[in-house]
Amino acid sequence: MNTKIIECNEVTKNFGDKSVIDNVSFNLNPGEILSILGPSGGGKTTLLRLIAGFEILDRGEIYINGNLMSSSNFGLPPEKRSVGMVFQDYMLFPHLNVEENILFGISHLDKNARSKRLNEILDLLHLTGLEHSSPHELSGGEQQRVALGRSLAPRPSILLMDEPFSNIDANMRAGMCNEVESVLRENNVTAVFVTHDRDEAFSIGNRIAVIEKGRIEQIDVPEVLYRSPTTRFVASITSNCGFIRGKISGEKVITEIGSFNWESEEDIMDGDEVDLVSHTADFVCNLDPEGINVVQSRDFKGDETIISVKLKSGTVLPCRVNNSAGFNPGSKITLTRFGNEPLFALKKSNFRQIK
Repeated sequence: MNTKIIECNEVTKNFGDKSVIDNVSFNLNPGEILSILGPSGGGKTTLLRLIAGFEILDRGEIYINGNLMSSSNFGLPPEKRSVGMVFQDYMLFPHLNVEENILFGISHLDKNARSKRLNEILDLLHLTGLEHSSPHELSGGEQQRVALGRSLAPRPSILLMDEPFSNIDANMRAGMCNEVESVLRENNVTAVFVTHDRDEAFSIGNRIAVIEKGRIEQIDVPEVLYRSPTTRFVASITSNCGFIRGKISGEKVITEIGSFNWESEEDIMDGDEVDLVSHTADFVCNLDPEGINVVQSRDFKGDETIISVKLKSGTVLPCRVNNSAGFNPGSKITLTRFGNEPLFALKKSNFRQIK
């Protein structure tokens, strides 16, 4: 029995000569949330629109609940796909109040069924008491919850969310993200969540698909993407990291700041040149007037400070210091490896240009 809610097989979409979605394949299980993480213009929204049926694909197939939704010569209309969508700007109907917006997609139900579902949504999303408010009277977070309620009311098989928190104040964003995640999990909703914010992607997704220039670079659980990225692009977008050039020598990588244990998922041979992925907590910084590494800049974040350390070669690494006293631009420091965990090595052939 096929238990996949979504199946995308070699999905491709071109706009003229430009490939916007290039040979994308993935599937989702019931209740799974997939975060699609990537930069602006990377194809995230286009992929959502293909799943929803707002765009026609050029090649490949999309299945929902085992039924064909799209192929190169077939496309089921959006209203027949059992898909809900929350847009970046919410797209609430300004002439309808909260109740009317939520009920919009279930007008075919009888009065009692509509009333029951409305009360369920209002209670679920903490909107009780706002039923008769107009969208312009609501805060950004309240508008976002109404948009989510309107999408959930028809009980869709899939919920698609296109950067739903981008218009919410930064101070509220993390709370809203956790709130929405709880609603989706408690109701076993299968969802695809698009964002360019790695914290949001990691917070809400069971798995993360990193997309660039229309291609999925890597798809996996957050812990694997963070610790074992397959390219420099994946490493850079999923963490605050730097890269240390080195050469493999047996069980060690020899670099300008020392030799370190390493691991990789690639076929790396003795003597190969690699990049080691260095996260902010991988090295301890010590002030040293004789040090050859120099603090380039500092970013105070309250509980911690992230400093940019320039090595003799010109390589810059982000490092975390808990006590920022003395770590000012121009300060000389030494770096000491923190712990014994191996650093992840990327082969030179897989180096990617980071924009």
